[in-house]
Amino acid sequence: GFDLDLTNHESASLFNDPVKGTVMHGNTALNAPGQKDMFDKIIGGTNGTHDFTYEMVLRSNVTGSIDAGKNPDIVFSKGTSSATLRYGNTTIGFYFLKKGTQDWKDTLYKTSFNTSEHGTEFVTVTGTYTSANGGTLCSYFNGQLLCKMEQVGAVTPSSLDLWIGKDPNKTERTGSGDYSSARIFGDALTAEEVKLSDADKLKLDNIVTWYDFNDATVKTVVDVTELNTA
Repeated sequence: GFDLDLTNHESASLFNDPVKGTVMHGNTALNAPGQKDMFDKIIGGTNGTHDFTYEMVLRSNVTGSIDAGKNPDIVFSKGTSSATLRYGNTTIGFYFLKKGTQDWKDTLYKTSFNTSEHGTEFVTVTGTYTSANGGTLCSYFNGQLLCKMEQVGAVTPSSLDLWIGKDPNKTERTGSGDYSSARIFGDALTAEEVKLSDADKLKLDNIVTWYDFNDATVKTVVDVTELNTA
């Protein structure tokens, strides 16, 4: 596995939440030794056709409409052209730039479910990419399929770090969420697997990274009130 040490990360803080215990707020790169190489292989890779899944348990703090193009609220990103899971408008979308084109494939604009109504709740958001049959993108909210896009092509590779809460291409694009658990899988979870309990997901053999922030290395844990007024 890969360790996550937030001790020296000025852009990320952990605090005690009455619902989830310790959660993370802010942004951090997932770049433990060997981790970046692993993400480079599965997210885009050499030919853009490796299957993968992003999944996050979070309280988004997104409670209204936001500008999806100029100021999206980032959950996971490996750069603007590579795979990004983010909030925009009043919902959530999973997108990437189709390899070899200037054609962005994005579930957001084909999704009508208003996730912002749940912005103060802890929820699970999931994005999957399957390379077979021309490529398929899916986005899920609490296990419910929001959008399925077929014939999307291959993912544009990126040499940038994978980030929680920030787009490494456009660093002004960040996330406002409180993150409880971050997961990356080395294939596309099926619709049935997305609905599994956390205990059953932990039994899957395709986990690349799974962080529960209750278990993260931390120097100090601050109260949520202190964090929000810092």
